Amino acid sequence: MQQEEALDVRKKGPGALNNMKKSYMKKLAGKRSVKIVARMGSQSLDKKIVEGVTTIPKIVEKHIREIEIQPILEGYSYVRIKYDNISNDYMYEVIEPKLTEEEEDILEVLKETLIDSLERLVDATKDEKELYLRNAIDSLLKDIGVSLNPISRERVTYYILRDFLRYGAIDVGMTDPQVEDLSCDGMNIPLYTFHRKYGSIQSNLRFKTSVELDGFVVWLAQRCGKHISVAEPMLDATIPDGSRLQATLGTHVTKRGSSFTIR
Repeated sequence: MQQEEALDVRKKGPGALNNMKKSYMKKLAGKRSVKIVARMGSQSLDKKIVEGVTTIPKIVEKHIREIEIQPILEGYSYVRIKYDNISNDYMYEVIEPKLTEEEEDILEVLKETLIDSLERLVDATKDEKELYLRNAIDSLLKDIGVSLNPISRERVTYYILRDFLRYGAIDVGMTDPQVEDLSCDGMNIPLYTFHRKYGSIQSNLRFKTSVELDGFVVWLAQRCGKHISVAEPMLDATIPDGSRLQATLGTHVTKRGSSFTIR
């Protein structure tokens, strides 16, 4: 396979992407009109592109061994069960595409731009929403003058689809048929999964800031058609897929911050 081409931002200098974001945000503010053109045609993906999206990292620690690895979304996300010979514990490792700094910046711009456009897709099917977003991404990248090689574009697209159409940071655990429960006990604390085969095991997922965790809990409540706030910080609801959600918001209920359990 040929080496991936670098991102072409079409601007020079270390502040190129920041300038790109500032320029595009001005458009969004109304100084220039922005038109999202999303053709409702089909998109086919080359198998070689998909295979290059996510790299499975090697295990370098000698005391940790791989027990098994399973694809969740083939080519994009995986779960690897590892075993620590020192602590005698299993670990649930979520593996997703690793973004470069430039790809992260572009993802931020695209998400800020596309969030409002989802309102027009309320009655669309999941497949229609995905097709719309894929075409809208291509249109926006062209509009802001950014050229991504196919693999980079697919990495960025994965996170937009994950966060807009699925379950965001916990999507792999929510999609894994071997996971029965998923729980978060607070900010910067590893999430735990209850695995059908290995029981309760620690994952490599965590919410690093209270802002990130609080926002995610509010978003989960909205997915259930419910409301959670500092005034009403406890929630018991049903997620659209039928799972049960119990959540708390802020530090008024638990000292370690917002928390949630999905089963």
